Amino acid sequence: MILRKGQREPLEKLLQQPVAGVFELGLHCWGVSGAIDYACFGVDADGRLSDDRYLVFYNQPATPCGAIGLHTRLGESRFACRLSLLPASIERLVFTATIDGDGIMRQLVNGYLRFIVQDREAARFAFTGSDCADEKALITGEIYRHAATWRFSAVAQGFDGGLAALVKHFGAEVTDA
Repeated sequence: MILRKGQREPLEKLLQQPVAGVFELGLHCWGVSGAIDYACFGVDADGRLSDDRYLVFYNQPATPCGAIGLHTRLGESRFACRLSLLPASIERLVFTATIDGDGIMRQLVNGYLRFIVQDREAARFAFTGSDCADEKALITGEIYRHAATWRFSAVAQGFDGGLAALVKHFGAEVTDA
């Protein structure tokens, strides 16, 4: 299934299986100056990071419950997802890409977010920098609870600032390295 910006779909439809199963969400972007870092924010009903341990990124590659884990496979960053393990306080998973360097998201030549089930692509959302400006971050998509089911929203929205700005946006504090 090919997804378009702004599209919202039930996750079961995208995965072609019950959400209780394991799936991966792959992210990859290219064409900007600097390295790209990928992250997943587990946020509550108020849109705040539920707990610092639910920010999954290069420096913290898994949630304590084992619901989300980050790894790289064939140059693609992948989040292994087991939504049934998430605590009830997590209402949304927000997947982001941030530039570590001088680049801006407008330079993004191509990028995608895709759902992978048993090593096969089930759905893909492709995006470019044409919808962005001088932002250093991009909210690529969100998995969220709606009426007791999980859904996906294809976002591709630029965000001012980098990873630190996203962390603050979701109500957490940034500590020095």
